[in-house]
Amino acid sequence: MDYYEIFKCTPDTPIKQIHTEYRRLALQYHPDRTKTISPHRQLEYQQMWNKIQEAYGVLSDPIQRAQYNRWRTSHLPIGFDQWKSRSYTMHWSFDNKRYITDKSDDVLSSQDLYAMFRSYKI
Repeated sequence: MDYYEIFKCTPDTPIKQIHTEYRRLALQYHPDRTKTISPHRQLEYQQMWNKIQEAYGVLSDPIQRAQYNRWRTSHLPIGFDQWKSRSYTMHWSFDNKRYITDKSDDVLSSQDLYAMFRSYKI
């Protein structure tokens, strides 16, 4: 679930508004407030409360919020936590990009290198 959807806001929403929405949801889903409902509903409310806390933890911190926004716009098919743990080792590539390959077995003469250099198109 998108963290912004939990708080019914957008990426441009100020932190004050997110804090207000967090307090509103806390009044509804906090475990101390849901002791009188059925055990099945308590489990649902507990799961929602965990999501609310996770979302608030990310969106209330400017650094984590910037990372979350970067992940959202990347459209990668992995979750934010997984992306965050791999973000330092992830390599990006684009479809029409030329790739450098290792052909260390090939021995090229200076004329071959010059021809390759001259034929390279930007």
